[in-house]
Amino acid sequence: MKLTTRITLVFLLAVLAIVVSAWVSHGNTEKVNETRYWVEHTQVVIGRLDRLYMLIKEAETSVRGVLVTRKDRMNSAFDQKKSEIYATYEELKNLTSDNPKQAERLVQFKSVYDSRLEEWNSLLSHSGAIGSPSWQSTLEKSFDSQYAGKLKTLISEMKDEEQGLLKVRTQDALKSVESSQQATFLITAVLVGVLGAISAFVVMSMNKAISALLEGTKQIGDGHFEHRINLKSNDELGALAAAFDAMTAQVEEFNIEQTDKNWIKKSINNFGLLLQGQRNFEKAGSIVLNSLAPQVEARQAALYCVDSERKDETLFLISTFACENNSGIPLTVKFGDGSIGQCAVDKNAVHLQGIATESFKIKSALSTSSAADVLIYPILFEGETKGVLEVASEKKFSHRSILLLEELCDLLGVVFSSISAALVTDRLLDESRQLNEELRLQQEELEAQAEELETQQEELRHVNDELLQKADALEEQNALVFEKNIELEGMRQSLEDKAHQLAVSSKYKSEFLANMSHDLRTPLNSLLIFSELLSDNEEGNLSESQIDFAKNINMAGKTLLTLIDDILDLSKIEAGRVNPDIKNVELADVILDIERSFRKVAEGKKIQFDLNLAPNTPKLMRTDERRLQQLLNNLLSNAFKFTEKGKVSLSISSDKSSEGNGKEEDFVSFAIADTGIGIAPEQQALVFEAFHQADSSSTRKFGGTGLGLSICRELSALLGGWVEVVSELGKGSTFTLHLPVAYKGKVEPRRRSVTNTAPAVTAETIKDSKDDDAFLYADVPDDRLNINEGDRVILIIEDDKAFATMLMDLARKNKFKAVVSLRGKEGLILARRLLPDAITLDLKLPDIEGWVVLDQLKNSSETRHIPVHIISASSEHNRGMSLGAIGYLEKPVTLSTLNDAIEKIGTFFDKQTGAVLIAESDAALRKSLVELLENGDFSIESVEHGEGAVELWSKKPFDCSIINMNLSDMDGLTLAKKFFSNNYSHPLLVFSNHGLSEGEKAELEALGRINIVKDIDSPERLLSEVGLFLHRVETKLPVAKQQLVTKVRQDDSTLIGRKLLIVDDDPRNVEALTSVLKKYQMSIVTAENGRDALDKLAMNKDVEVVLMDIMMPEMDGYEAMRAIRAQPEFGSLPIIAVTAKAMQGDRMKCLESGASDYITKPVDRSQLISLLRVWLYKG
Repeated sequence: MKLTTRITLVFLLAVLAIVVSAWVSHGNTEKVNETRYWVEHTQVVIGRLDRLYMLIKEAETSVRGVLVTRKDRMNSAFDQKKSEIYATYEELKNLTSDNPKQAERLVQFKSVYDSRLEEWNSLLSHSGAIGSPSWQSTLEKSFDSQYAGKLKTLISEMKDEEQGLLKVRTQDALKSVESSQQATFLITAVLVGVLGAISAFVVMSMNKAISALLEGTKQIGDGHFEHRINLKSNDELGALAAAFDAMTAQVEEFNIEQTDKNWIKKSINNFGLLLQGQRNFEKAGSIVLNSLAPQVEARQAALYCVDSERKDETLFLISTFACENNSGIPLTVKFGDGSIGQCAVDKNAVHLQGIATESFKIKSALSTSSAADVLIYPILFEGETKGVLEVASEKKFSHRSILLLEELCDLLGVVFSSISAALVTDRLLDESRQLNEELRLQQEELEAQAEELETQQEELRHVNDELLQKADALEEQNALVFEKNIELEGMRQSLEDKAHQLAVSSKYKSEFLANMSHDLRTPLNSLLIFSELLSDNEEGNLSESQIDFAKNINMAGKTLLTLIDDILDLSKIEAGRVNPDIKNVELADVILDIERSFRKVAEGKKIQFDLNLAPNTPKLMRTDERRLQQLLNNLLSNAFKFTEKGKVSLSISSDKSSEGNGKEEDFVSFAIADTGIGIAPEQQALVFEAFHQADSSSTRKFGGTGLGLSICRELSALLGGWVEVVSELGKGSTFTLHLPVAYKGKVEPRRRSVTNTAPAVTAETIKDSKDDDAFLYADVPDDRLNINEGDRVILIIEDDKAFATMLMDLARKNKFKAVVSLRGKEGLILARRLLPDAITLDLKLPDIEGWVVLDQLKNSSETRHIPVHIISASSEHNRGMSLGAIGYLEKPVTLSTLNDAIEKIGTFFDKQTGAVLIAESDAALRKSLVELLENGDFSIESVEHGEGAVELWSKKPFDCSIINMNLSDMDGLTLAKKFFSNNYSHPLLVFSNHGLSEGEKAELEALGRINIVKDIDSPERLLSEVGLFLHRVETKLPVAKQQLVTKVRQDDSTLIGRKLLIVDDDPRNVEALTSVLKKYQMSIVTAENGRDALDKLAMNKDVEVVLMDIMMPEMDGYEAMRAIRAQPEFGSLPIIAVTAKAMQGDRMKCLESGASDYITKPVDRSQLISLLRVWLYKG
């Protein structure tokens, strides 16, 4: 019987037992339920009889009440009781319909009750006066009636009957329960016994088979793969044993196969060692056959090879094993002759079995036998036949011997090829020796011929004498020519010296301009700061025209700064201070970036814009991607700038150039063609020179500095290429940028980049400002040029390009247009230009701190309302939220948390209005707060008591709450604790009429955790903070409220009273910075140089931040910062480096010297204030 059948039988018996038990239990339960029903029925009947008796007594009472009081109220009570008696009687009639005795008694009750009712009615109809004898007689009759006794007797009999039935039915119920329990126990005991017996039988039958399987497993584990389990059973265990035996057979076969493979590898390695360094076919063949035959049990063997220098395709016998000299083995075999020749042609092995001819005989001194098995293998190398191996045996070759022969033939192919190459080399060396010997003999013959020529030369000497006269004349001419050559050489050397001096001068000029940054920017710094202070007109003593003058001065200074930046860019390149960042660049991505950057420009000017990529152009090139983009942006911007109508195109193709070294290299050409104004031939060679334009007149239509093409020329040389131009005045220009496919280093710039046909056009960029450059150039292909009215825009400021791309994809999935900036300054420019709906911000950025970016965003009336969500590795959640961020994610983050953050931004965007809760007991102050805050852009709810605030908050969500610390029913601290105990997660602003103590502030800050708790000390500050946390658009406020908020920012509590040291050798800079900072009520200490700064710090230990100029006499900023950091007490003192240099690496040099942060001249006032706020922040 199968195992499944046994288990199924046990299962079915168990099911049968459960069914029988359930059936018996069900029958007993039905019987008990029936008995219970009749018990409950009897109790209901008894209850109704008691009620019937009570109602009759109450009816009699009502009759007497009528007789005594003569009031209608008692009559109505009697009528009600009659109705209830009839209703109870009908109910009893229905309940006792199954009991004839009770039904008969009810009939009697009805008859007696009717008589009693008539008696009552008769009594009630008596009209005698109260107290009269007739009234007295009627009242006595109401107490003495035969019907009242009969009614009581009938009810008692019916009740006794039901009590008897109740007793009998209760006993029946107990007997039913007892019999049910006995039957269940008996059935259970019988079934448990039967199941136990069957289970024991099944377990005993399985035990033997399992023991055999365990023993088999142990044998296999010990390595006895030949062991088999011989279990004679038709059940599943028998099938398992058979499967186990099959598996053991496979394991045994695999073990044998691995042993064979190891044996083959070992044998091949041995052959490799034996054949290593062999340069002779016969010796190598002998070594192979003598070692091979015993291993594969071959009785005879032969080895042929091919002479690689012969072209007749012939195999030569190089070695045999156990073959007689006259055995008839051919010494040579043509390809295709016999089995060996055919094997060489087909390049396939030949296997001959069961051969009974005389030609295949294996002979020894005492016997001769037939070969039972013959194997012929081709020896191949790179698909070419190098030889043939034949082996024969009296018995069939084993499988592993055949595998060894196949592997050996592969090895022999390599060996034979090496020997052939070595023999060719030896032959060539011999031929070379022979040629040298022949040359020596020829040299001897030539020497003999030379002696003969000497004789002939003597004969010709007299002819030379005749020619001397002519030679003298020629010598005079040669002397004149030599003098001319000396003069030319001197002129050439002079030109080279002048060219060298010019190059050195140009280099010194470039280095001078690069180092002039400090001297150029320092006075410009003062000019910009003072002009900005004047244009602010904070004292209100300037006229409108004077304010305009100050603004014009400021704008002119910024224009001068842009010109200086362009000059310094060119100077840095010429001075060799720009190092390319070389990496793989995909041209498809370059085209995509150009398309995104200039398509909108073309549409705006209604110019056709074409992009072409030639089919043969390589997909990748190794170059500096950012510099390539800068080159193409400059050239395309020029093309659009000088083209009013027609089209602009960019064509990318591959070409080759020798670049003068005789060796061709692969280049990529970028041709920018336009149909613009073109360039005159005489101007084409000059447009690449600095400060030169094709149209340099004072009335020219197009502006610019003339540096754009000079930068292009220098940048192209930096990347190993050049720029050339073809142009025709009035018809357009084509600028072609040639760059190597693989960067090999910088080349010298081509000073005349003009072809022979007609040169090129261009000037600077399509925009002259740094803001426009930041807008046009995208590090990541984003949506900045594809934003339409009504689009939701999110700005992503993140230095990790891959992470920024992932955020951009998530934003697009949530129906945002995404713009990416990898740097903080560029992010601020984009924020001011785009005014996005939301911003995500990383705090660790390559150029400025993310805290500075957040501070500038939240302290600008244009961007203050934009919600900012921080995503950074820094753990400063409270700081970010208190500075106005709507959310804070700490890296590393998951995809789900990022998606939640983007969705939160979307939810914030969809929300129409915010809500503010004010808790203030003073009605007048509460009203003034509402008037101060309301502007129609969010709703305001105000309450008088703390409990009211808690109740209102529990019913309606608020975005911000404002509470007074001195409420009438509770203090503000208690109310704050109640808020936070209910998972409060929004900004909470508290204020007090008498100010907050340090203890109160500490308790509030402890409550805040991840929320925002701020103490507010003035209505103006309250207005500012509510606007910050509700992201209110400040420019939409009334002018008076805008002025209040501006005043709060000027009275910055972070800066008021803080002590600052300014280190600068220029008094103008010191005065400008002092004028700015004193507006924020800061305490200023000044020092003229680094050494003076150390002395001032020693005298002013309470200095909280240092502004350190870099280029100063006696001790520069670098040395001063290192000296400050060497003092432990100033190890954490914030130092902000202020320098005019903008070279690559300057920022890192400042930070390495001890600077906390870095700002360049001319100092941007808002950036300086933001830096100070960030480094003076008290968390």
